[in-house]
Amino acid sequence: MLNRYPLWKNLLILLVLVVAGIYAAPNLFPEDYAVQISGSRAVHQVDENVMSNAVRALESDGITFKSSELENGAGMLRFSDGDTQLRARATLQEP
Repeated sequence: MLNRYPLWKNLLILLVLVVAGIYAAPNLFPEDYAVQISGSRAVHQVDENVMSNAVRALESDGITFKSSELENGAGMLRFSDGDTQLRARATLQEP
C-alpha cells in the first residue's frame, strides 16, 4: 500500500509524537520522597556535622530513611513514603 500523504505531513506527525513522548516521559518514573537540607543563605554550607545531627534527630524520633547524601553544600535524605517524609520534615524544622 502506498503512502498517500506528502512527506512534510508524515514528518509533522512524527514530530508531534516525539514531543508528546518527551512530555509524558516523567510520568514513567516513580516518585522520590526526599527532604533537602541547605543553608539559610548562600554562604552557609551543610557539612558532615549538620548531616549527622539530622540523622540523629530522625533516629531519636524513630524515623527511618532509605539514604542520605551530601553534595555541593546541601544534604538530601530520601524516604520510602510521603508520610515519613512529612514527619521527618517536621522533626528537622523543630528548633
